[in-house]
Amino acid sequence: MTVQLVTFRALYRWTGVELSLLGIDAWFVAAKVAGIGVGMVVNYVAESLFTWRVAGSNTQPAVE
Repeated sequence: MTVQLVTFRALYRWTGVELSLLGIDAWFVAAKVAGIGVGMVVNYVAESLFTWRVAGSNTQPAVE
């Protein structure tokens, strides 16, 4: 959640880009989507490394 909010704040608040599309603040929508995407990637990597231990697993499937 923190990664999503920091990404959103960095893109939306600190950049000062204005983009309007059909009367909708498209930059707000793009910043929200980017924040969600970055949050998902960080979560996936953290789950892979710490929960599933993908990087450190040296287990080989049994050969019959």
